[in-house]
Amino acid sequence: MVPEMEPESFELSSERVVAPAAIALKWAAAATVVLLVAWLSFTRAGWVPFLSGVDLGVHEFGHMIFMWAPALWTSFAGSLVQIAAPAALAGYFRWRRDRLAVVLMVAWVGMSLNNVSVYIHDATRMQLALFGDDGSGAGHDWRNILGDLGWLEHTDTITGLVRFGSVVAFLGALGLAAWFAREDLGPTRSQGGPLAEWDHLPRRPQ
Repeated sequence: MVPEMEPESFELSSERVVAPAAIALKWAAAATVVLLVAWLSFTRAGWVPFLSGVDLGVHEFGHMIFMWAPALWTSFAGSLVQIAAPAALAGYFRWRRDRLAVVLMVAWVGMSLNNVSVYIHDATRMQLALFGDDGSGAGHDWRNILGDLGWLEHTDTITGLVRFGSVVAFLGALGLAAWFAREDLGPTRSQGGPLAEWDHLPRRPQ
C-alpha cells in the first residue's frame, strides 16, 4: 500500500526545494531596501521621500486621538504613535507569518526613531520648519515636552538614545532578513525532494 501524501505537506516541501536562487534574491532585496532606507534616513536628517510623509500623517493622527489628554500627553502622542504604528504592524505581520513584511516594518520603526531623534535634537535649536508652527516654537512638541519636564539640558543625551534605538532597529531588520534567508535556504527534510520523507519506508518489489 502506498502511503497517502498530505496536500499541505507536499506544498510546503515543494516550496522549500524550488528556486533557492529566487529565495536568496528575495531576502537580498529586502536587506537592500533596509540599507537604502537607513542610508536615506541618516543622510537626509531623518527625512525619507514619501515614507516620511506617511510618518508625518501618522504623527499628526497621534495628536488627534490624544486631544482629550493633558497637553504634555498630546505633545508626546505624535512621536509615540509614529513609532508604535509600524511596531504594531510588525507584530501583526508576524502573526500573519508574513516575514518579509516584518522585516520592512522593523526598518520603518528604525526610520521613525531616527526622524523623532532629529525632532528632539531641534528642541534647543529651533531650526526645523514644522507643520502648523508659526515660528514661535509654541507648536514644537519636543521643546514643550522637555521644557515642561525640565529636561532641555538633556536634549542631546535623549537624542543620542533615540538615535541608538534607530540603529538597533535597522540592524534588527537586517538580522531578521539574514535569519529568515537562512531558514529558507537551510537543510530540511525536503532536501531530497517532496517525497524524501517517505524514503525510509519499505519499497514494493518491481
